[in-house]
Amino acid sequence: MVGALLVVAIAATAAITYGLSGGRASEPTPSSESPTNTDPSPSPAPTYSQAEQAAAKEKLCHVFEVSVRGQEGQGGIVMNGEPNIPLILRTVNSVVAVQNTTETAMPESLKTAAQKYMETSMDLTTAALGKAPIDELTRLTEVNNDATYALADECGVPR
Repeated sequence: MVGALLVVAIAATAAITYGLSGGRASEPTPSSESPTNTDPSPSPAPTYSQAEQAAAKEKLCHVFEVSVRGQEGQGGIVMNGEPNIPLILRTVNSVVAVQNTTETAMPESLKTAAQKYMETSMDLTTAALGKAPIDELTRLTEVNNDATYALADECGVPR
């Protein structure tokens, strides 16, 4: 069981790292780049058409829906005093999938809901793997459920 937990933890760490880096190789540090623009005024934020925003929303919402489908009835994040590894893996997979489909063209309310979902999911899975007290896990589960429902509502996904 300890060996399986170690493998899962390593896989989860790799998936999270890949998701957060967007699959890119490490980028040069700012000190190694030569400045090309010394104008201190910020460039205007790009604007996106309704069609671009709708496509970005559809893509993220589809990935979110598919990645959380079937998680109901899988038990809590901890079962019989041990982390529920299958549920934790599914949750981490969902976070990475949502992260990989997050685009700048998304409506701000969707970006905010997706970010909250990713943060609360990682807080919960990290606490479960760290053997946090049950009261803390209960609190984090409630916060994560609220964030999950908010993203589902943004996407129009039935609960």
